[in-house]
Amino acid sequence: MRTTIQRKVIIETLQKHKDHPGAEEIYTEVRSILPKISLGTVYRNLDLLAGSGLISRLDVGGAHAHYDPEPGSHPHFHCKECGSVSDLEWEDSFVVSKAVKRDSLANFSTDSVEILVRGVCASCRES
Repeated sequence: MRTTIQRKVIIETLQKHKDHPGAEEIYTEVRSILPKISLGTVYRNLDLLAGSGLISRLDVGGAHAHYDPEPGSHPHFHCKECGSVSDLEWEDSFVVSKAVKRDSLANFSTDSVEILVRGVCASCRES
């Protein structure tokens, strides 16, 4: 894949986030650096980057996907109140991944393992 200025700025913008933003939020931030970029260009590049494994696209339900600069398999938390998505520091998730991979050898074929915990984040719980 060719590295364009748009892709470079999109990746750099996403890497500044810990909160797994949506395309519209990334677009707003990228536009402050590249004022002529379109929302469609941001969507196309995010899809291309996710398809090539450089970032992760998280479909947690709802109308919009979230994007993660870390493409490796790791668990996420999704707040059902505000819609935020964040990483979980959960070492036991790798035990689950190993079990799925072990069972998939005998029973099914696995492409990926995703662990998503849903609930209410601390900010929403306090308000």
